[in-house]
Amino acid sequence: MTEEIGKDLQRALDALAPYIATGKVARFADDADPLPNFGSILRPGHTPGHSSIVLKANDGQRLVFWGDVIHGDYVQFDEPDVFVTFDVDGTAAAATRAVALADAADGRYLVAGAHLPFPGIGHVARDTTLYRFIPWNYVE
Repeated sequence: MTEEIGKDLQRALDALAPYIATGKVARFADDADPLPNFGSILRPGHTPGHSSIVLKANDGQRLVFWGDVIHGDYVQFDEPDVFVTFDVDGTAAAATRAVALADAADGRYLVAGAHLPFPGIGHVARDTTLYRFIPWNYVE
């Protein structure tokens, strides 16, 4: 971990400290269901404990909030082994991304992420190069 990332991590821990001290933060196990209809998938590499959150509908549909699985959609959908300096463990992040992309394409569920093209939610499909993102149709 670089010194800069270490400082960012410490700032995040400092911001959470008051909530942890008052018992407002509860940890959950890797790949757990912390609440009804909410699950988690451990997605290591970006940061320690990085997880995707899964919203599960009663009919079996899912929306997976990826977090920072993808940073550069134009590159990483076709080359999931490319990682960024923000990934604490780039090798693990690349492996996580490959699994997440394959699972999303095969599972045909919605994904959402901060670094995805507008509207930030859609599907992953296999294509001639590897994968592509199909944004959810936005109607104003």
